[in-house]
Amino acid sequence: MIKVLLTDDHKMVRAGLKAVIDEFDNISVVGQASTVAETMALLAGGLTVDVVLLDVNMPVQNGIEGAKLITKEYPSIAIIGLSMNDDHLSISSMLKAGATGYILKDSDELELEKAIVTVANGESYFAEKVTKVMMNAMMVKKKKEKQTSHVALSVREKEILKLVCDGMTNNEIGEQLFISARTVDTHRRNLLQKTATNNTAGLVKYAFLNGLIDMD
Repeated sequence: MIKVLLTDDHKMVRAGLKAVIDEFDNISVVGQASTVAETMALLAGGLTVDVVLLDVNMPVQNGIEGAKLITKEYPSIAIIGLSMNDDHLSISSMLKAGATGYILKDSDELELEKAIVTVANGESYFAEKVTKVMMNAMMVKKKKEKQTSHVALSVREKEILKLVCDGMTNNEIGEQLFISARTVDTHRRNLLQKTATNNTAGLVKYAFLNGLIDMD
């Protein structure tokens, strides 16, 4: 069972999210908070959670500050940023703060469920609109940077890198390429090592800067 803590300063939003999540299999809302301080108090009090669904825009302490605190004190907890904002600053700030997921408040139930399950399994998840914003930002940055020379990748590694950039999980990639998720994970680790990157966002950036993916 994936245990979720909801943090949003609007009671009705929390109630709506809980009602939706309660319909999911193997996912349970075990706590709710209206502020970052309440979130930290619940965790300090012994509440065990796998995922914190964290509102990005809150008064006093926002989700970015909250993500930093949670990541520092409870690094094993996955964080999903939840917001109406799809601007690059909000997204990049949450990712730098430690969030491994970012979805918009107009996301449907299927995307919410997929986001929770994905980050709980140690992977990253970004809503489609969020991914486009990130990619557009990289396009702008590319114009200001010289294209770096890339290391030699195998045909299989290039296939997997393309699918990673498409936002697919290890299981989804494995199903498409008819290999196990464990094999995909091994290729991911090799890609991270070869490209000297630390996460999925780094792989996406590397692939784009080196012309390994088609932006169209």
